[in-house]
Amino acid sequence: MGPGAVVARVVARGGGVPVLDTDVRRLHRLQGLTAALAETMRTDAVALVVLRQAATLPGVVRGGLALLAAGGRELRFLGMHDESLGPERANWCSLDAVADLPLVATTRLGRPLWFPTMEALAARHPGLAEHQASFGTRAFATVPLRVLDDTLGAVMLCYGVDQPFDEAEQAFLAAFTEQAAHALRRAQAFEEQQATAELLQRTLLPNTLPDLPGLALAAHYEPADGQAGVEVGGDWYDVLPLEGDEVLVVIGDVMGRGITAATVMGQVRSALRAYALLDPSPELVLQRLDRLVSTLGVPEQIVTVLVGVVSADRGSVRLASAGHLPPVLAVPGSSATTVNLPVGPPLGLHEGGRGGADVPLPPGATLVLCTDGLVESRRTAAEEGLAQLADHLDNLRRSSDQPRDLAAGIVAAMTGVGAGDDRALLLMTSTVGRAVRSAHTLLPADTRAPAQARRWLSALLAEWAAPGAVREDAVLCLSEIVTNAVIHTRTGPRAGAVLDGRQLVVTVSDSGRRGRAELVDHDQEDVGGRGLTVVDALCPRWGSEQRSDGTTVWFELDVAAGPAA
Repeated sequence: MGPGAVVARVVARGGGVPVLDTDVRRLHRLQGLTAALAETMRTDAVALVVLRQAATLPGVVRGGLALLAAGGRELRFLGMHDESLGPERANWCSLDAVADLPLVATTRLGRPLWFPTMEALAARHPGLAEHQASFGTRAFATVPLRVLDDTLGAVMLCYGVDQPFDEAEQAFLAAFTEQAAHALRRAQAFEEQQATAELLQRTLLPNTLPDLPGLALAAHYEPADGQAGVEVGGDWYDVLPLEGDEVLVVIGDVMGRGITAATVMGQVRSALRAYALLDPSPELVLQRLDRLVSTLGVPEQIVTVLVGVVSADRGSVRLASAGHLPPVLAVPGSSATTVNLPVGPPLGLHEGGRGGADVPLPPGATLVLCTDGLVESRRTAAEEGLAQLADHLDNLRRSSDQPRDLAAGIVAAMTGVGAGDDRALLLMTSTVGRAVRSAHTLLPADTRAPAQARRWLSALLAEWAAPGAVREDAVLCLSEIVTNAVIHTRTGPRAGAVLDGRQLVVTVSDSGRRGRAELVDHDQEDVGGRGLTVVDALCPRWGSEQRSDGTTVWFELDVAAGPAA
């Protein structure tokens, strides 16, 4: 009997009342699994659904799911116990792909293994049988996760009663795992495509922002929430120093999703840089980009761009927009407002010219450029979102005007406003008139790095005459972050420090691609992993930024009273 033979039958019992027999219950379980898997787009989500459904099968008391990983050299295993089935993500562990286990054998051979009694399991795997029996297991099975001739892994089921595994039960479990395998393959394909598009997009974004006299810069990019089934989009930003000390600042949005949007974004960004070097006039740059986009051959492709050129004396910025949101400007002594800027049509439409405007940029002013994913959604109009951003900017500037801190605070405050789309933000603050000092150093990719970082920062802050308490906290936090960077990425980090008389900002950038820095809760008995806990306790503001080639963790310490917004 094959999977298709799991059919519905209704049997009349006692007084002619129809009741569901085993086959009908099996069919309903398969229908329930299909419905539960319909909206899942991630491997973790599919695995959690499969195991939770498997836990409801008659007689099943424990189980797990394994997937091939690391080129087939290991298996990622997810148990059915509560510790593994977290509310949001699965807690996988690793198994040796050549271990003498039924789960491994089923994955390797692509065939199910049925052990109706512990005696049958003990005849092949005595150690495993003894271990399973201690938990009350009476029957055991491993069923492959197959899509056509490709085996993705296997499902392990432990029963608390003897299980004959007749032909009908084997057919049902084959159908159950077949559905699971197709959902897992679909999720893996989605994740691979999304990862490719996101890597392409991050690679095309600048790894670092330049150090420029009279300007402090920060940027943030965050892909859309892929768990909701949204692919990465085409949001981007750029900063380009020009001849004569002018600076080009750009933010743009290529409407669309996936690799196509990221590729168009890369073409537009590269062309914009070339056009700006020829003539940085924002209006002329947009005019030339308009012709380019119309020749890309991507139907119905909408590209919006906001281009600005900051003057050499940092006293003003000339802006021009092709269908893009206007920026928000905060000037000391005044509330932040949306810049009144003429907005021309998006690129590629050939619908007339795009005018520009000169915007004063007094010392201490902050200009925020963003994409619609940060401020706009189905529930929030762009104008309303920009007004909220301006309010948050005013509140944040009461304690700090450091761009990194402001950018992190805005992104956190606007979470949920533009949910469902990728978000990009570029922020710059005029530091004209401030005594800004900065320094950087490269550290080794070994255990010498923390001590070397401590000596470097301690000597630097002593030279800068920073207060003693600030020096002590900064040196401790830097040591913790550098230790984390070396341990988790095995790369030599780059440390930096900027002191402007009000705040000290210290950064650590690594070249690893193993995830983001996150603060987690620790048990009292834990002795490791407390680096960010220390940073969080000592620093009023800190954060992390993902780049195409790694992660930057930064923290800020107050040296003097903060600015009045």
